[in-house]
Amino acid sequence: MSGIRNFQYQQVAPTPKYILKAFSERRRRPAKMLKVVGASWQQTRWTTIMLVAVILIAVFAIFFYEVPPEDNDGYYSASVLWTKTTGFREIYWGQNNDPKSISKGVARAYYKPDMIKTGWSTLEIETQPNYPDWVQAYAAGLLEGSLCWQLIYWHWQNTVATLCKHKEEFCDKVRKQLEENSNRAREQAIGNDKISPYWHQVNLFYTQLDGLESGWRNGVIRSRKAKITSIPRIDFLWMNSGSDLRYLEYQYNATAIIDSAKPLIDIAFLKYAPNTTNQFLLAHESAGFYSEMLRLHKCYSFGYHMTGDFKSHLTPGQRMTFTSYPAALYSRDDFYQISGSVKFSIAGVAVTDYNRSLWSETNFTEKVLMAPRVIAANRLATNGKEWGKTVALKNSGTGNKQWLVISGPDKQSTPLTLWIVEQIPHLTVMSNKTDVLKNQGYWINVGVPYDEKIRELSGYDSEENEGAEYKEKFLKPIVNLLVEGSTEVKDAESMISLMRHPILTAFGRSDVILINVNNSAGTGDMPRIVGDDGFSVHYEYNGEEDNKTGPSSDQLTGQGGFHDFIKGMTDEKDTKDRVRSLENRRMWDKNHSAIPQDELVRDIVVQDYAGIIDLKVSSGHDEYIGIAGPPYNASYHVEPFRWSTSYLKKIPHYGQVDVWNFQPHRPEWVW
Repeated sequence: MSGIRNFQYQQVAPTPKYILKAFSERRRRPAKMLKVVGASWQQTRWTTIMLVAVILIAVFAIFFYEVPPEDNDGYYSASVLWTKTTGFREIYWGQNNDPKSISKGVARAYYKPDMIKTGWSTLEIETQPNYPDWVQAYAAGLLEGSLCWQLIYWHWQNTVATLCKHKEEFCDKVRKQLEENSNRAREQAIGNDKISPYWHQVNLFYTQLDGLESGWRNGVIRSRKAKITSIPRIDFLWMNSGSDLRYLEYQYNATAIIDSAKPLIDIAFLKYAPNTTNQFLLAHESAGFYSEMLRLHKCYSFGYHMTGDFKSHLTPGQRMTFTSYPAALYSRDDFYQISGSVKFSIAGVAVTDYNRSLWSETNFTEKVLMAPRVIAANRLATNGKEWGKTVALKNSGTGNKQWLVISGPDKQSTPLTLWIVEQIPHLTVMSNKTDVLKNQGYWINVGVPYDEKIRELSGYDSEENEGAEYKEKFLKPIVNLLVEGSTEVKDAESMISLMRHPILTAFGRSDVILINVNNSAGTGDMPRIVGDDGFSVHYEYNGEEDNKTGPSSDQLTGQGGFHDFIKGMTDEKDTKDRVRSLENRRMWDKNHSAIPQDELVRDIVVQDYAGIIDLKVSSGHDEYIGIAGPPYNASYHVEPFRWSTSYLKKIPHYGQVDVWNFQPHRPEWVW
C-alpha cells in the first residue's frame, strides 16, 4: 500500500506583468523569422492548421479518453490535531493509506465500510494519553461522526425519524426527559470530574457524544449533500439510549413490546473448556429490530486517566472492542472485550421487568443512563465484583440486564472467574458463579432472572403474571437444546453449529411463523419440516424428545439453586403446554395475505419487528467472530432474510443490504 497522501491545495501567487509582456513579445517573433528564411504564407498556413489539429487531439484526449483510475481500497482514515491556541483540526487522508503511517495527532481513525461484503462496517479509533482526557474524548467523537456520517444518517432515518412520524407525542416526552437527564448528569459529572473516577468517565462519555455530533455535521458539509435533514441534537443521545427508552415506552404505553406472543430472546451461552488456552467459549445472540441492522465492529483504544487530574493513573481498561450501531458510543447489544492492565469478556441479556410498579418508581431524570454506567465500569473495574458495583452507581432502573463478567486466566496466574450481575430498578445483585460454571460445565442466560430476590421483585414468581410464565415456557425448547448440545461444543466452529441449530434459527426469526403441528410424529433430536408456504414454517417434534430433561441429579451434585433453575426451564410434564406456546409464536392469527398492504405496513412500522439479528462467538478476551443478520438454515427451509421479497419490505431500511446471507467474520484491527 502507498504512503499517506494529503490532498490539500495551496494558493499560488499571481504571475508578474513584466513576465507576461516579455512572453507576449516572444510569441510574435517566430512569424518574422519565417519571413526571413523565405517561408511562404502557404507553408505558414499549413503549419498553423497542423498545430491546431494537434491541439484539438490533445483536448479530445484529455476530456474523452478515460485513463484507468488507481484502484481504491475503499477504506478511509483521518486524524485530529489539537493545540491550546488553534483548537481542533481534522485531517482527512482519503483512501489507500498504510494505517501504521497515519499521523497520530491527538486521535486517529481507520474506517472500513464493508457492510456489503461482510454485513459489518469496522471502525477503529486510537487516542494518545499525553493529551487531556476531554481532548481525547472530543477528538474521538469528531472522527467517528465525520467518517460514519452516512451510516449515522441512515440509522437515524430507520429508527428515530420513522418512530416519531407515528408517535409524535411520545417522542416529545422522550426528548424532554432525555434533555433533563442529560443536563443533570452533565452538571454532576463536571462538578466531580477531578475527584471521582466514576463521574470523570461519565463526563468523557458526554464529551465524546458532543464531538460525535460536531463530526457528523462536518461530514455532511464535506459531502455537499444539500438535501440531508438535520438531526436534532438530542437525537444523538437518543441513539445512545435505546435500552433505556424501551422502559419509557412501557411507562407511556407507547408500544406492545411486552406482548407475550413475541418475547425478545437474547441468548448468552458460556461453555467451560478447561483443555483450551482460555478455558471458555462464549456465544452471544442479540435480539433487535430488523430496521436496526446497520452494524459496526468498533475498537476504542483511549489513553484515559482515572480522573480529570492529568497526573492520575491510566484506567485499567484502555482498549474496548465491541459490536455496535451507528452513532452509539457503547455496544447496545451488550457484548464487550476489555483489555489493558486487565482483561474481561462481558455479555448481557435483557431482563424483562413484569412488575409495573417498579417502572413508576423509577426516577429517570436524577439517575445515569445505562450506556455511561457500563462504559465507566468497563474502564475502571479490575474484577467482576468491581464491575457490578460501578454499573450500580446512579442506576436509572432502565436497560435492566443479566450480565456475565468473565475474567482470566492470564499470565499472572489469575484463574478463570465468572461473576453474574443482575439489575432491575433499585436493586443490583452480584454473585461469583465460577464454581457453578466449572461443575456444571456451562452457564445459560436467556433473560430469565436467576437471583431469587430479582425474580420476586420483577414479577416472575407471581401466579398472576401470565407474561412471565409464558416467557419461561416459550424458552424451554431453547434452554433444553443448549443443555443437551453443550457436550458437543469443543471450539468456535462447533459453538456456531449449536447456535445455528434449526430450533434456535426458527425461534430467532420473527419474520416466519413457527407452528408445532403435533408432538407425536418425527424422529431424532431435531424438528422435521413438513411444510413451508414461504410465510409459515411448520415443524413436528418427537414426543419422547419433548419429555427429556437436563443432566441427571448425580451430574449436578453441588449445584443447588442453579440445578433447580435450569431443571425448571427444561422439564415439561405436559407436552401440550409446549404445543400451545409454539402456536402462540404466530404474530397474526390470520393469513397475512388477507390483510390490506397499507394496514399491514402501518401496523408493522408502529410495532416494529424484532428477532435475533447477529451472533458473536469468542474463545478468549482478544478476538471474536461475528455473523450479521437474522439466522438462517437452508437445509431446513429457513432461507436468508431478503428485504425485497419480504412482506416487511416497506419498513424503512436505508443503507441495508437486500439479502442477509453472511458468513462468520473476524474483525482485524490495524493498531
